[in-house]
Amino acid sequence: MGVGMRITRSYGDQLVDGTFNLMKKLGIWTGSVHQVQVPIISRNPKDVSYLNAKVSGIFIPSVQHGTKLKKGDQIGKIVDPLTGTIRDQVTAPVESKVFFIHNEPLTYANTAVIKLVQ
Repeated sequence: MGVGMRITRSYGDQLVDGTFNLMKKLGIWTGSVHQVQVPIISRNPKDVSYLNAKVSGIFIPSVQHGTKLKKGDQIGKIVDPLTGTIRDQVTAPVESKVFFIHNEPLTYANTAVIKLVQ
């Protein structure tokens, strides 16, 4: 999730669910627990695609973490902050799953905006 300023309510819920699952496994908690999310793990660097911004501007993603994509699916767009015109369309180069999205709207050319795992 990155630095502490970017922790969302959803991520906090995941942490609590994981903590209670661990406590149940250790015998500390006897109550019910929620199913934990399966982490996205890549053991082969060739399975990871880094999509860097071709231009500077405001990155507006159209997908969320964990979204499954087909080659050519729209991932987001980079718009001009002054005019709102689309400067670039970001599309999936391969069939994959989103595991990183640039958190801040402002992006610069060559900055990673999305990371995908196959």
